Amino acid sequence: GRGHDPGGAEATASGELAVCCPACPRPGINLPEGWDCASKEDRCVFIYFMYFALDACFRLKRGMVSSELKDPGLGTGWAYMLENMSYHEYLLTVTDQKEMSMCSGLAALDYANTKFSRGYSSTGVGMGVCARHEFVQPNGDVDSVSGCGLYANIDYIFGSILRYYDERLFKMVSYDIACHWWKLLMERMIEQPPLVRYLLIMPLIAFVIPKMHIKGHIPKCGTLYSLSLIPGSGQTDGEGIERPWANIGGIASSTRIMGPGARHDTIDDHWGHWNWQKLVSVTITRYASDTLRCRLDNACEQEIVHTEALDSFSQQQQERVESWKKMVHDYEDDRSKKNP
Repeated sequence: GRGHDPGGAEATASGELAVCCPACPRPGINLPEGWDCASKEDRCVFIYFMYFALDACFRLKRGMVSSELKDPGLGTGWAYMLENMSYHEYLLTVTDQKEMSMCSGLAALDYANTKFSRGYSSTGVGMGVCARHEFVQPNGDVDSVSGCGLYANIDYIFGSILRYYDERLFKMVSYDIACHWWKLLMERMIEQPPLVRYLLIMPLIAFVIPKMHIKGHIPKCGTLYSLSLIPGSGQTDGEGIERPWANIGGIASSTRIMGPGARHDTIDDHWGHWNWQKLVSVTITRYASDTLRCRLDNACEQEIVHTEALDSFSQQQQERVESWKKMVHDYEDDRSKKNP
């Protein structure tokens, strides 16, 4: 506990109280030396990918109740919710941000900037999780505020999360409107406040759309942002962030009428419990199943099945297989080429 630290509670760093994912790659903790030198051809290179999922939940609104002065949080910024002051100062600089969706059937921007947001201090919550294991990220939770644009909220979350990860890791980022969110992201990230400012290394990042949400996009999005077509996706569905929303939705009616501090503390408590449940379920315990081992066993079984199917198919198409492989590999190396 913080009581055993010489600096006491006041020395608690941002995000330090968050329960972190034990399975996501962290150099110096669970990665071998020389991991960053793994060759592209080495299939193990994919275990050095970091998978993020971003989204916003508009059920977690908060009415215009109380204030930061009357109801401060007990430790806002120490776990999952972001510290308020710097975030609100940032929002004042992005009030003219515009978003346009060219994809049909997407309601994310409509809910953020229409009548659904009137009369609320916070129109919802934006969040980032690790897409493979669904752990809420340290300082990866923030209030969505009407009038500043959804990009501003998600940009800030993304920059905040990236502070905790090695810049050499390849990052795969899933977001249901990634098709247009990423286009000017590099410019927007450079203009972020120093706390969350991040220089994106574009060759080390891929933007994708969750497998269910992509069905509501135009066909071009299905070609460019499908997890089924991105090398290294590892059958990630990108929908992992929807599961925490389903879990926390029950508190929406009570947090809606809370002051800002009580609401942040409540959400932090729920995410702490969520992450702790995830932590004990991915390891061998007497109380929970060994999730990672079960997934590994299933993957090994399915590898045999799919390898046999691929070999059988390849034998029947021997004269075409090599040319097909070349077309696919060329496209994966240069996405500007025609998708085979």
